[in-house]
Amino acid sequence: MSHSIQLAYKQTDFDKMMKEFKDDGNKYYIEAVDGATTKLLWLSLGLGLAGATSVVILGNGAIRLGLRPLTRVEQTAQQITDGALGLSLPVTDPDTEVGRLAVALHTMLDRLRTALRRAEDSSGSCGTSSQTRATNCGPRSPPSRASPNRC
Repeated sequence: MSHSIQLAYKQTDFDKMMKEFKDDGNKYYIEAVDGATTKLLWLSLGLGLAGATSVVILGNGAIRLGLRPLTRVEQTAQQITDGALGLSLPVTDPDTEVGRLAVALHTMLDRLRTALRRAEDSSGSCGTSSQTRATNCGPRSPPSRASPNRC
């Protein structure tokens, strides 16, 4: 028992054209089709390459533009690290990650300035409580194990 499937097939213009190519033996038509195909291939490759290059260039620019506030925060933080404690960090938008980072660093810098002012104001007076020692004592060597409460 064998089953066969028949498909309804309507001869298209392309099929007619291909039959003419075979029957005519005229290579002009085939060369024209091959030439057009080659041109379309090169055009597609060129457009694809131009599109990919554009995406890379525009993406690079967008990333640089988006990271510009972070770069400013980084440069200011580096200057503060180098000793310019009078600077403040630029906070452009506190609702962004970079803005929240700048706010946190600014708060940390304010606390550092306050601690340094306290240390300068007390200039040499050491208390006995751990909190007073941490804020009032000037530069010192790390505490030894034998006397942990020394200033």
